[in-house]
Amino acid sequence: MDRVGLRNAKIQRYGPASNNEVLIDLDVQETNEQALDRGKTQIINTLETNAPAGKQDLNNSSSLAIKNYLMEKDPLHLGSDADQKYTQQAQAVVDTRDKVQGGVLNSFDPLKGPASPAVVASLQDGFFLSDFGVRNVDIVGPQVGAQLRKQAVLATVYSLAGMLIYLGFRF
Repeated sequence: MDRVGLRNAKIQRYGPASNNEVLIDLDVQETNEQALDRGKTQIINTLETNAPAGKQDLNNSSSLAIKNYLMEKDPLHLGSDADQKYTQQAQAVVDTRDKVQGGVLNSFDPLKGPASPAVVASLQDGFFLSDFGVRNVDIVGPQVGAQLRKQAVLATVYSLAGMLIYLGFRF
C-alpha cells in the first residue's frame, strides 16, 4: 500500500479467517463522496495486479457500469428496447456475483444461467475477473465521531452512577 501512495493504511482481518476478508482503513481527511470513490478506486487499483489493458473488473463493477457496457456493445441487437433488457441482464449478473457466489466470481460459467449466452460472451470480451471484491466503502466523518464521543461519555457517566448506587446499597 505504501508503494502505491496509500500511506498509513491499516489492514486488519475481518470476520472468520475462512472468509479471507480484510478491512482496509485509509487515512482520509475529507468526508465527501468524491473522497470515498477516490479511496475505493485507489484500493482496487492497488490490488489489481493481473488487470488486462482495456478491460474492466467484473468483480468490482456496479450494475450501472455493466449495463452501460452492454448498451454500448448491444450483444442482443435490441436497438431501442435495450435499456430495460440490459438493466435486467446487468442486475442478474450482479445478483449472481453477490448473492450466489459470495461477491467474487471465479469464472464466467455461473453467469450462463441468469444471463443470456450472448451477454456472457460480450462480458468475457470486455471484462476480466479479479480475485477479490470490494464489499463496502464507508467514511466516518466528524459528525459521527462527535456522536460516538458523546455516547462514550454518557456510558462512562451512567456506569459510574450505577457503581456509586450499588456501593451505597452494599455498604
